[in-house]
Amino acid sequence: YTIDNSLKLDSASSEYLYITRDASGSDWNRLKWTASMWVKHSPNEDTATAPKERMFGASDTQSDFDIRFRGQPLGFRNNSDVDGVAELRTTAVFRDYSAWYHVVAVWDTANATAGNRMRLYVNGEEITDFSTDTQPSQNEKSIWGKKNDGTDGNVVHAIGCQVNASTGFTQGFNGYMAEIHFVDGYAYGPEYFGKFSDDNIWIPIEYTGTHGTNGFHIDGRDASDIGDDESGNG
Repeated sequence: YTIDNSLKLDSASSEYLYITRDASGSDWNRLKWTASMWVKHSPNEDTATAPKERMFGASDTQSDFDIRFRGQPLGFRNNSDVDGVAELRTTAVFRDYSAWYHVVAVWDTANATAGNRMRLYVNGEEITDFSTDTQPSQNEKSIWGKKNDGTDGNVVHAIGCQVNASTGFTQGFNGYMAEIHFVDGYAYGPEYFGKFSDDNIWIPIEYTGTHGTNGFHIDGRDASDIGDDESGNG
């Protein structure tokens, strides 16, 4: 399976995609979902305390969420004004800026096993060694998928940054993203999106499953409609 296109995202130029969840419609599934993306990152700084560069980001006036690099480590964080902070931050660092990395983040707080509620995979392998490992409580709702609840304002869901309720664009991603999937209502491992070749290299396969009610697939192939959703959900 060949991935033909990618998105180039430059934080200095404030390049990102977004959708705003106002009070209309319903929440996305906030207990179980999967995000999959191929990324090639070019951070502004290589230190562990470098600015965050969000691949997925969501926030309202009280809470925020991200899947991001911070220099070389990878992070997955849900900061809720109701439930506090749940976070994974890798001890592994990702220094090869010429390489494509396949990142899968799974949120599954319906899971009775506490250690399986937030999971991170890179190139087909689960990350299990973290400098920060704070799992969410059972049935905790992610900020990703939230709509305006009438108290905390609209929730901006972004690919390539965070859109802060007061300051706007911040923590932009630098690099390339390709074959971006959000699967609403399902907790899937990386085997749904890739496989190991005969040379033991992790390579993409075509995802053929559902994206759920509110999922999406961004492939970036239409330059005049760069955020076009190819999942069929629109």
